[in-house]
Amino acid sequence: MSVSTKRKHVTREHMVGELCLLKEDESVVRLLEGRGHNLHLVANASGEEFLVSMPAKFRRSVWVKRGDFLIVKPISEGTKVKAEIIRILDSEYIKFLKNQGVWPEEFYAKVSEENIFDGGNPNKRGEPEGASHSETSTDDSD
Repeated sequence: MSVSTKRKHVTREHMVGELCLLKEDESVVRLLEGRGHNLHLVANASGEEFLVSMPAKFRRSVWVKRGDFLIVKPISEGTKVKAEIIRILDSEYIKFLKNQGVWPEEFYAKVSEENIFDGGNPNKRGEPEGASHSETSTDDSD
């Protein structure tokens, strides 16, 4: 299989894959930072931080950024790397997990604090003070 065909299949699997519940050994984690060499530092719902690896099929075809939510599966091979990434969660999958009642309570506040659609860009400038989204103000002091 050529590299471009492989990327196409991995992207299709990631983008239009069916939504399913977590298996017994899988868990939802939040990406804290990339460490290089396809290793990422994540935190689980209880706040424990550990390293996870990006499987070869995702490398160079799917990118993750700080603040993304992932599904990981524990591995027993190493001492430092404790899990492997199974899936990168998009907003649709997060909504599905919330509706099914399996989304960790600890992550509810983090998702609602940030707009998961703006990409979580740390370089994005905030709105200037005094600026507002609405042109008209509603004054009910009559």
